[in-house]
Amino acid sequence: MSISQHVAVLAFPFGGHAAGLLSVVRRLATATPLTARFSFFNTAKSNESIFSGSKGDVDDKIKAYNVTDGVPEGHVLSGNLPEVVELFLKATPGNFREGMEAAEMESGVRISCLLTDAFLWFAADMAEERCVPWVSIWGSAPFSLAVHVYTDDIRKMVLGANGGIEGHEEQVLDFIPGLSSIRAIDLPEDVVSKNLNSPFAQMLHKMGMNLLRNYLPWLDKQKATSVVYIGFGTMITPSSPELVALAEALEATGLPFLWSLKDSAKDNLPQGFLKRTSLNGKVVPWAPQL
Repeated sequence: MSISQHVAVLAFPFGGHAAGLLSVVRRLATATPLTARFSFFNTAKSNESIFSGSKGDVDDKIKAYNVTDGVPEGHVLSGNLPEVVELFLKATPGNFREGMEAAEMESGVRISCLLTDAFLWFAADMAEERCVPWVSIWGSAPFSLAVHVYTDDIRKMVLGANGGIEGHEEQVLDFIPGLSSIRAIDLPEDVVSKNLNSPFAQMLHKMGMNLLRNYLPWLDKQKATSVVYIGFGTMITPSSPELVALAEALEATGLPFLWSLKDSAKDNLPQGFLKRTSLNGKVVPWAPQL
């Protein structure tokens, strides 16, 4: 039977993340046509654990692929979780790219969608490169995700000159919906009080930024149906004169706008356009069309 839909599933192989993601995929597999295929990319150790029990016919649609965990050959692990997480993150996204290419070659069908653990922020760029949808899965409470989405705002409010929260421990996050009773001292260490440059802390920070792509908070402040959206997809870029004409028209109208434009094309915009329109417009390297 030929494959009509090929979904790449990218797992974070620590804690209960991979098992939770597989549970979601199994439910999706039961609701999709027989011709749908889910390629599940995960480390060998994690795959062996979560695929150990048989789940019947639904797993016929799901094929597990092992990606490298980033541990160098002959390396003796200390037994600390941060070490193995850091090694894994250093191996990404290259390990996933290799696995996806192998799955496409084996199946003969290009991947049509990326379904990933939210921690794997780089999947946004991978999906954009392939011109396919990206579905990010967050398995915890939505309010906890808001902490990572608003990390920059939180740090500006509660971090002191020394980089700690001393003197701001009781500061409440009343500017974030649903977190009005949460204090700075209640926040996860990787957000405000630990090594903010650690690989894990940076991963969480980048996750929050990529989930929003830095324009959703701005969109929320605009009136309904008031924003002009401009996007030509990732395959087509208007000529320089066309970009100039479009930019001049946007500036002349004064309407709020969201423009999805490759970074390489920004040099063709009129001089000073980005600065002059910064208050009522956003030019971003990618934005979903729906």
